[in-house]
Amino acid sequence: MFRNYLLTAYRNIKRQKLYSFINITGLAIGMACCIVILLFVQDELSYDRYHKNARQIYRITSKHSRGHTIISPYEMAPNMVNDFPEVVDAVRIIKQSEFVLSYGEKRFVINPVYADPSILDVFTFPLIRGDKKAVLKDPNSVVISEELAEKFFGDDDPIGKILTIYDLDNKYNLKVTGILRNVPYNSHFMFHFLAPIEQLQNRYADKPYSLSFCSTYLLLNKNASPEGLEKKFPNFTVKYFGERYASIYTYFLQPLTSIHLNSNLGLELGENSNITYSYAFSAVAIIILIIACINFINLSTARASRRFKEVGLRKVVGANRFQLLRQFLGESVFLSFIALLLAVILTELFLPFFNNMMSRHLTVGLRENHFLYVGLFLLTLFVGFLSGSYPSIFLSSLRPVEVFKGDVRKDSLVGIFMRKGLVVFQFAISVVFIIGTIVALQQLNFVNNKNLGFDKENIINIPIFKDHNFAKRHEMIKSEISRHPNIIKAVVTYGVPGMHGSNPIQCIPEGLPDDEPVELNTILIGEDYFDFFGIDIVKGRDFSKEISSDKGSAIILNETAVKKLGWESPIGKRIKVNYWDIKTGTVIGVVKDHHNGSLHEEIKPSVYLLRPDRHSYIFLKIYPDDIKGTISFLEKKWQEFPTHLPLNYLFYDESLENNLYREDRKVSSVLIFSSALAIILACLGLFGLASFAAERRTKEIGIRKVLGSSVSGIVALLSKEFLKWVLIANIIAWPVAYYAMNKWLQNFAYRINIGWWVFVLAGLLALVIALVTVSYQAIKAARANPVDALRYE
Repeated sequence: MFRNYLLTAYRNIKRQKLYSFINITGLAIGMACCIVILLFVQDELSYDRYHKNARQIYRITSKHSRGHTIISPYEMAPNMVNDFPEVVDAVRIIKQSEFVLSYGEKRFVINPVYADPSILDVFTFPLIRGDKKAVLKDPNSVVISEELAEKFFGDDDPIGKILTIYDLDNKYNLKVTGILRNVPYNSHFMFHFLAPIEQLQNRYADKPYSLSFCSTYLLLNKNASPEGLEKKFPNFTVKYFGERYASIYTYFLQPLTSIHLNSNLGLELGENSNITYSYAFSAVAIIILIIACINFINLSTARASRRFKEVGLRKVVGANRFQLLRQFLGESVFLSFIALLLAVILTELFLPFFNNMMSRHLTVGLRENHFLYVGLFLLTLFVGFLSGSYPSIFLSSLRPVEVFKGDVRKDSLVGIFMRKGLVVFQFAISVVFIIGTIVALQQLNFVNNKNLGFDKENIINIPIFKDHNFAKRHEMIKSEISRHPNIIKAVVTYGVPGMHGSNPIQCIPEGLPDDEPVELNTILIGEDYFDFFGIDIVKGRDFSKEISSDKGSAIILNETAVKKLGWESPIGKRIKVNYWDIKTGTVIGVVKDHHNGSLHEEIKPSVYLLRPDRHSYIFLKIYPDDIKGTISFLEKKWQEFPTHLPLNYLFYDESLENNLYREDRKVSSVLIFSSALAIILACLGLFGLASFAAERRTKEIGIRKVLGSSVSGIVALLSKEFLKWVLIANIIAWPVAYYAMNKWLQNFAYRINIGWWVFVLAGLLALVIALVTVSYQAIKAARANPVDALRYE
């Protein structure tokens, strides 16, 4: 029986090549999308689960008036181990960024991690070389990853070798005591350098405030209640840090396995994802798959009349409804398995693009990924049953008497709804995706081209904050670099326009009591900062190197800060700032508002302080004529400078866009791709239905041609019904798309207005695409020889 079903399915595929191709291709595209998203979600859920004790590890987070961070007091970890029997072990971690590590002439920028030796007990970071009980025992030891060992030493044995790490002011020699297997990419923080935290204690012995806080991870015993332990934190905080501290800071436990998808707190050790991506991508994949299944259902029901006699004959010879249902569902599942093979090939082709778009490392990996086998099998069955359910039920319900008398209605109300309603649904989804793509691209174009209130074009940014001694010689740096004729001017500064973000400090403006502070965004800058970036002084004056009191006692406000303070004449007013070494400052000027963060946020009320002795970046404004020559000059000149830092330059406009709108670009890429797939699938289905409609009306078309109808008239006749469906789809799609995209735009403080023309353009695009799709079959039918048409059937 099973062999017979397969043979029948094969004959139907062979007999109806075009429709089988459309069905299989559509299902394959939909299934490929689901496979990619299945891999993506599986990958997202895998983060940090490779640790042996993953379900028992928790991170301590702290919440206070200024936000929620992963930072906790340095003394918390050992005291918790002593006070709470639930805590088996604890580890403190401090991760630093962009320090230089060297061996001989080789230098690499790394992100060092300092931790208690217990890190190798709490987490599963296997060693290739070394004893985990001893490798971090010596304060001057270091464990490096196999990747870093390969970079520095090649095939030589790294154990016992001496590496030099350059701190902000000094350099330190460290002995390699162990080689760590590369940390898996699905870890919420990555590192290639691991040293004992005691090393930092010795290094900053005269600066105890430098080690006030760290990230704390706890290993709980298997029977511990995280909720119960959390309830003990307030009394613990009072005991060790006092009641005032406990009234400001509240501590929580965060499961290790939830960090990657549910944590974007302050000072994260790495860049985490967002569970919204998993939900959104899954929804898109399901929608694409449903569109593909709709094609199958539409074409199967439309061509059901071709199998009426087969059904009638099978029932006459004894087949019951269940057997017919099983046969037709089996054929559907068989097509689904064929589509699966094509889907796996499409997935392999598409994955590199997806990985690049989403910065992922996904692979199909059928040999290793046993879970995927189960997922693919269930997906195939789901698609087969979903796409074949209605055609199977419809065909198996036919009665032999009606079939042989020819009384079966080919266009029942249900059939009309299934075909026309589902085509409307397909194109409605396509139009929603088209509108979403247009709006997203408009908004990205808006944020990329909006005047931010400062110059960003033809500016090179060179970070120097990891070498304090070098940064102090900023006048020499500016003088030497500015000698090149292609460099217009240079500035050295701490704060950066557009990327400084929010650093609110409680300030006491003149006229307000001390117990009513106002939060102002505080930014430290260097000399000539406003002139370099083209930021206008609208009142008062700029900082001046000739006026010594400007350093430490002068303040410049932006227009938003003046409005917030309610001052009509701010010049000369005084503000208690209490930031760094500045206690009270006098307002000497007001600058025009400009953006110090992304356009997701409103312009913050800001106060600018002059700190010419504290620098983090060199900015160079250059002529765009000979950029390669300028970069070549910088590379040569950099070799002459007294610094261990490698030349690491960025073009400022590109770095702004990458840092501020990377996630938004991902959203637009997904929308573009989804729109393309939805349109392709909708057109495949429309092409199949148009082909079938033309085939059913072959004799009618022949008669019309004999009676004098023109090709254009016949094309219009065959096309108008389909175009009517697409028009209805637009009417349904427009309010849905408006609601969805308006909701997305709410994430931006500065955004576009969705114009009416967006909906008209999307509608016209859908109509044109549908017309082109239908017209091919319509023109083919209209140009056929009427004699052949009249002989049809």
